Amino acid sequence: MVCMTVSRVVLFWITLVAPLLALAVVTFPPVDSNAAFADETRDWGVEPTETLKGHPYNVPTPRAIPGARVISTLQLKALLDAGDSVVVIDVLNSRVRTTVPGAYWMPGAGNGRFNEALTSAFAAALEILSLGDKTRPLAFLCVGSECWESYNATLRAVSAGYTDVIWYRGGSSAWASAGFPREKPLQFEWTGGREMAQVAASLSNFAARFQADGRNARAESLYTHALALREETLGLDHPAVADTLSRLGGLYQLQGRYSGAEPLYQRALSISEKAFGPDDPGVGRMMAKMAALYQVRGRYGDAELFYKRDVAIREKALGPQHPDLVAALNRLGTLHKAQGRYADAEALYRRAITIQKQKSGVGDFEIARTLNNMGELYAMQGRYTEAEPAYRRALAINEAAGAEARELARTLGNLALVARAQGRYSEADTLSARSQAIAEKARIAQPATIK
Repeated sequence: MVCMTVSRVVLFWITLVAPLLALAVVTFPPVDSNAAFADETRDWGVEPTETLKGHPYNVPTPRAIPGARVISTLQLKALLDAGDSVVVIDVLNSRVRTTVPGAYWMPGAGNGRFNEALTSAFAAALEILSLGDKTRPLAFLCVGSECWESYNATLRAVSAGYTDVIWYRGGSSAWASAGFPREKPLQFEWTGGREMAQVAASLSNFAARFQADGRNARAESLYTHALALREETLGLDHPAVADTLSRLGGLYQLQGRYSGAEPLYQRALSISEKAFGPDDPGVGRMMAKMAALYQVRGRYGDAELFYKRDVAIREKALGPQHPDLVAALNRLGTLHKAQGRYADAEALYRRAITIQKQKSGVGDFEIARTLNNMGELYAMQGRYTEAEPAYRRALAINEAAGAEARELARTLGNLALVARAQGRYSEADTLSARSQAIAEKARIAQPATIK
């Protein structure tokens, strides 16, 4: 757990303003490793100074800076490609911005004059971004070599005691000139006067975004820091603490760190039960997470106990025909399918389908998921003539509703297996090729085969 002592309420909170980072791989032409872009190495004849500069900021800068290192575009690209350690901070003061992917945007942080409150807010922002580690690399940028805002911010970071401060002199102009992609940045409303608990909530949201992008090391750091802040400001048994524990546990589970996930889930469940009572739907959702963890670890007895408890909680709180029961029934049915308890699984899937037919509140994707599950159950028993119509209905729903690539690839792969089992090899090859193409484009593993 990361510990952090804060002497005053942090004067900012973090606001998400951009879509998820693009997951597609972009290939760029090779460039000379010694290349420079957009005047990033140009000597304007300006001497380095330890004095902060006021307006105007859009004038030539020195080539060096006291107490920090200057890096080129290609050096920054190499740092970013190597891992998640460097924190990139764009300080250009503007209304809109596109910049280096993954950068945090602190508009106004490069101004030459700060009052005491802004100085404290800037220091607190760096403490959050560095996760309390003053050796963590911090790279500052603005537009280019004729922009003093990043120079000023770099000097302030050095003055604050950070030992690996980087000035990316070329800024967004050099980055764009090199042909590298830019995007809308994550914005820190660092002068917003919000409370620490809101900062923790935003850190947790940032972590979820990094997790979605596959940047798990950064996500873990932010989740851990958010947890420390919430425990400090809200208390050890607050529901918000349970939320962060659950998210961090989910990350560990995704990484296969099951022994680390289990105590986090257990603590989150205990907090939720105390806060909301044992029959709250939120407690049921936490039990479903525990069950999924036990299932993947092969602890089917424990998984069944928690899945059934989730179903019972939802039935009691929402009624036996509520659409929210569908997902819970699907999860329990899938466990029984893995256990070889096909009759029990089929009964649960049929009940889910009955609810879906009667209720309009069930999403199309959940209906398709149930049909896919039912088809897999039939296929596992060699009941291919029953599996195929279930798969085809699922495929039609997924294609019409714009399902995510994983579900679409799964359905096509399942149909390919059924076609092959029935001797329709040409059709099977076509379906399999479609499934593989979708999976490769989305960079996901091929759907599991049924044997």
